[in-house]
Amino acid sequence: MRFVAGKLSVSRLIVSIATLILLGLTSAAWAQLPTASMRGIVSDVQGGRLPGVTVAATSAATGVPRATVTNDLGSYSILNLAPGLYEVTFRLDGFATTDFPDVRVEVGQERTLDVTMELASVQQTVTVTGGGAGVQLTESKVQGLVTAETVENIPLNGRNFLELAFLVPGNRPATNYDPTKTNTLEVSSAGSFGRGGNITIDGGDNNDEVVGGTLMNLPQDAVQEFQIATNRFTAEVGRSGSSIINIVTKSGGNAIHGSAFAFFRDDALQGLPATFDRSGEEPPFDRQQLGFSVGGPFRKDKAWWFVALENRNQDGEVETGLRDSAAQRVVTSSAAAPLDDFLVSGRVDLNVTDVDDLAFRYSFNRSEEVANGSLAQPLGSAANRQSSFNRFNSFLANWNHQVSNNALNSFTFHFNRFLNSIPE
Repeated sequence: MRFVAGKLSVSRLIVSIATLILLGLTSAAWAQLPTASMRGIVSDVQGGRLPGVTVAATSAATGVPRATVTNDLGSYSILNLAPGLYEVTFRLDGFATTDFPDVRVEVGQERTLDVTMELASVQQTVTVTGGGAGVQLTESKVQGLVTAETVENIPLNGRNFLELAFLVPGNRPATNYDPTKTNTLEVSSAGSFGRGGNITIDGGDNNDEVVGGTLMNLPQDAVQEFQIATNRFTAEVGRSGSSIINIVTKSGGNAIHGSAFAFFRDDALQGLPATFDRSGEEPPFDRQQLGFSVGGPFRKDKAWWFVALENRNQDGEVETGLRDSAAQRVVTSSAAAPLDDFLVSGRVDLNVTDVDDLAFRYSFNRSEEVANGSLAQPLGSAANRQSSFNRFNSFLANWNHQVSNNALNSFTFHFNRFLNSIPE
């Protein structure tokens, strides 16, 4: 549930919270957007269903277990798992413990893991490598996933992680309708307009409510992975006439981990001259991108932190026209278009009790640029350029409470503040 500051009365807030808690208690089968889930059936070697099996999924990054017990039909479900690697263990007296040491669950998806347990005359453990069959048996939506490995390893010119959505079939760049955010990237899915989609970060809204499309950007190293669904997605991720882009950010772990980078470009190093300037002069261009990320534990198995920061400083030019009245023609030229883009995102995760988890994220994006203004003609003059200043603040808090073996309540508070200024 999303709360917008200044637009929700106290009485409506109380009703909304009560409704949310009620739905959380009675609708345990709902999927939670920025997380994953796991379910399956446990049987013996004759195919009989096994009730009372303890199923524990332990995060490889944080060491925190999530446990449940199979019901009378031998089925189980574990909801609201953070995307990543898990060790999944099945235990029942009289049967050999079955262990899957490397099961990967991915954002927005439901992993099916069915298990056959063997009788054991002595205490023994059966280890199954490969993580089991990653088969989607309960979902029919048309979707693709940009994995953590892809985000980390694919080089991007400009480091906008949403460009990786174009690796998923059916997605391409869309027209940007917003003159105040010219560096924002929009994704067209299945031929639709990019601003008709629904974009979320950790379950919080990241849509421009005025013109549609993406609101703020994140440091690339802050993004763990994201899901893009183009068709037949379910109701809880609705509010979209195009597609959903479901982004989850990185969190800390028991081991300190991080990265650092420095990228630069300069027109002196390019192999071919710029093509848009037909005035005979090569427009200047240089770009510097610096950043880092680091995460680790406040307290092992209990509390973790992560922060990522990057800055892009770019000196470029945009194509302009200069009227030559004597020759009755327009001479193509260029004019300065500098850009300074600063991004930071930090996150804290807490394992408060065996049944309660808290997460907090704050993200900030400041963008100052000069670019072409809105044009009524194909080519504008240098005077047509406009300066714009954008500042985005995003805060999100999430509380997960495991009510029982098959019911979990999730409460999310999200606040966005967007300031745009066009001084000239």
